[in-house]
Amino acid sequence: MNSTIEQAILMAKTDLGIDDFAKTASADGIYNTKYYETEFFKYLPPMTELNSNQLGNYRSTNFSNTANSSIVNGFFANPPHILHDGSRVYFLVNSSKMYIAFDTNGLKGPNRLGYDIFLKVTTTDNKLTSYDNEPETCSFTSIDSENGFGCYYFARSNTAPDGSNRGYWKSLKW
Repeated sequence: MNSTIEQAILMAKTDLGIDDFAKTASADGIYNTKYYETEFFKYLPPMTELNSNQLGNYRSTNFSNTANSSIVNGFFANPPHILHDGSRVYFLVNSSKMYIAFDTNGLKGPNRLGYDIFLKVTTTDNKLTSYDNEPETCSFTSIDSENGFGCYYFARSNTAPDGSNRGYWKSLKW
């Protein structure tokens, strides 16, 4: 998914004639996110924007499953899109960065940060990276609603956030 998203960013930049996709979009203000979203999404595989009726009572929780996640409940201003494989993608441009959250299995559970929902952010060279790589942003004990924002780093490197040698996926508490 990383290379597909990075390619979409590069193609949108070229199409719009800009150097830094996220910085330019941010300068236009958060209310223009929809315009840049449209430019970005046209270079991704076909997808459909979900409306509130399609989302129903969907909720997501933080990594430690102790609070509702702010990913779905307020962080992203626009509704998600669903890809042909059923995964969901959220998009936000703010503060010279583009934030992309994805739920690997769509509306199916567990809908939990760090389990099937991950957050990425663009770097200044328009590459995608984890939102953070600090253990406190992917903690089994934190009750913060943003706990799990940094789990993509640990999942991608298969490193347990608690420092154990079990690896990321084996350390998850299902």
